[in-house]
Amino acid sequence: MKKKIRTTKTKIRKFSFFAEVLITLLIAVSIFRWYFQILPQPAIFVLVLITLLIATSVFRWYFQVLPQPSIFLFRNVELPKKSDRILVFSPHPDDETIATGGYILESVRANASVWIVVVMNGNWLHQEQKRYKEFEEATRVLGVAKENFFFLNYPDDTLDKQDSYQVRAEFEKIILEVKPNMIIFPDTRDKNPDHYTTGKIIKEIIAENSAIANNATLYQYLVHYHGYPSPNKLAPQLYLLPPIRLVSFDYEWKRVMLPQEIEEQKLEAILHYKSQLSRLRGPFSRKILLGFVRQNELFTVENQEKE
Repeated sequence: MKKKIRTTKTKIRKFSFFAEVLITLLIAVSIFRWYFQILPQPAIFVLVLITLLIATSVFRWYFQVLPQPSIFLFRNVELPKKSDRILVFSPHPDDETIATGGYILESVRANASVWIVVVMNGNWLHQEQKRYKEFEEATRVLGVAKENFFFLNYPDDTLDKQDSYQVRAEFEKIILEVKPNMIIFPDTRDKNPDHYTTGKIIKEIIAENSAIANNATLYQYLVHYHGYPSPNKLAPQLYLLPPIRLVSFDYEWKRVMLPQEIEEQKLEAILHYKSQLSRLRGPFSRKILLGFVRQNELFTVENQEKE
């Protein structure tokens, strides 16, 4: 019943957005029809331009992030302790650093134990070996021991096409082996299929295993979403803020504030991902990686509805 309610809420939000766009376009068309009766034909180009500007403004408003001062409204995540066993699921070699590098550095500094699961092999342009080498270099900066890595080697962009039972069995085996008291994994609202599928499978495991659910703190992170991070560039003096569209009662956004030396180490680790910063990947990949170098990192905690 709860799942049905959440699904209905999501459908209402989507319907509301498309209804706003449709109403805007209808108004623009009505204005056009009225003007077309009295204006010469070249006016059509002006009205089309106005329509596009209105639609663009609506789109930009819908996908913008919260303003910078709102960072002080978020609560802090639980800081790592020496006794913590932290398991990070990284869909690709680099997500662990760009989304959680600061928290991993803080964990290592606190002498907590950290494990990283790399789900996909980063084989875009057949660069898997290079990506793994970059991963090892970046995580050396983060301070995570090699023996704490798990490589599942699924080809990029295929996780939603794999045997879900097999993937789930591998995830569950690692969780039971590590026995973490904290699991960090992708937000299921992420737009990348490998990310949301990873998050979805982990949620399924947790939902059906009360021992894991009761003993582990769960943090989710977002990487791929429209207009996120914003601004989409290296801006270490700014805060990382969530998209307005993803602020809801279903999830609580939490922050981890990063000291300057941690932020600088995170940037150093990111710079080891040369294949992703390369011009061959285009400017978008580079901007995403560098855009996560901020004074904080963000995690989401899913609010549990009470009976």
